[in-house]
Amino acid sequence: MVEIQLRPDADKRRSWPEYITAARRRFGCPVLLLVVAPDPAVARWARQPIDTGHPGFTLSPLVISYPDIPRVVEPSLAKHAPELSVLSVLAHPEQDVALTAVSALRHLPPDQLKLTFDIIWQSLPDPVRRTLETHMLHYEYQSDFARRYLAQGRQEGREAGRQEGREAGRQEGREAGRQEAQRSAALALARRKLPDLSPQDEAQLAVLQDEARLTALILGLGLALDSHQARLALQQALGT
Repeated sequence: MVEIQLRPDADKRRSWPEYITAARRRFGCPVLLLVVAPDPAVARWARQPIDTGHPGFTLSPLVISYPDIPRVVEPSLAKHAPELSVLSVLAHPEQDVALTAVSALRHLPPDQLKLTFDIIWQSLPDPVRRTLETHMLHYEYQSDFARRYLAQGRQEGREAGRQEGREAGRQEGREAGRQEAQRSAALALARRKLPDLSPQDEAQLAVLQDEARLTALILGLGLALDSHQARLALQQALGT
């Protein structure tokens, strides 16, 4: 089972052993706890063994932090494991990592391409986005999302050339665009992973503005192995 952890939470050290035993009983198989903690300090906290008090029952969570995720710059690896290449971009939002991941997207089905590009695009700083846009002009991509964002970037460039003194407004617009991209990715993942996603769930997602929570939700939904794990990731992000 996968848990996304953004900050230390003493309650989790009490609930994680319960999660493990409940999942083992429910599914009738061995269960591992994988904690994804982007912040290295939170990862160090999560790695501390949890003594349940029962002899021999000390839970040592498996923990992955951004520094633990490799920089995927080999095209064959990105093509073989696109999910890893996306995680690599989230952990290392750099030009060569992003270019490698995007090049591998051309081999994905259209719906998966759109979703994966959405996640990559929202995680990149502006200079890397501009390089990525130049690169993509040389390829034919199937994603409406990609075309829409490239067109939006060109429009912002024309606006910048015609009107000065609006940098604050443009920056606000870019930040809003990143949040919208995150929400779009989270909603698309939630619809795929949660057959019982309700209109209320979608409404709560539509107003979620915390970028850290949105990023954690995307990771949690992407790593979820079943609808139960996906629901836990959604509840954690929404605080429900």
